[in-house]
Amino acid sequence: MSESSFKSAGVQARVINQTGPTSIKPAGLPAGVIGTSVKGPAYIPVTVATAQDFVVDFGAPTDAKANGPLASIEWLRNSQALTFLRVLGAGDGQ
Repeated sequence: MSESSFKSAGVQARVINQTGPTSIKPAGLPAGVIGTSVKGPAYIPVTVATAQDFVVDFGAPTDAKANGPLASIEWLRNSQALTFLRVLGAGDGQ
C-alpha cells in the first residue's frame, strides 16, 4: 500500500492507493481436457486461466505419459481458458 501526501495553500489531501494486484480470470471459450494428474479434485471440472494456475491446482506434468497435463499447458500458452476434468487411473492392476 503506498501513501502520498500533497500540501498546498493550507489544503491537505491524502491519497492512499488500495488497488493491489488483480488475478487473471478465464476469458473466451475454454477447451475441455480430460486426464490424470498428480493432484487436484477428481471428477469435478475446474476452469483455469493460466498455466501457472493449472500447475497450482493439478501439479506439473511428471512424465511423457501425462497427456492431459501436457495438452493443458500447451493450450494455455495461446489461450486464457481451459476446463480440466481429472480422472483417477486404474492403478498398476495389482
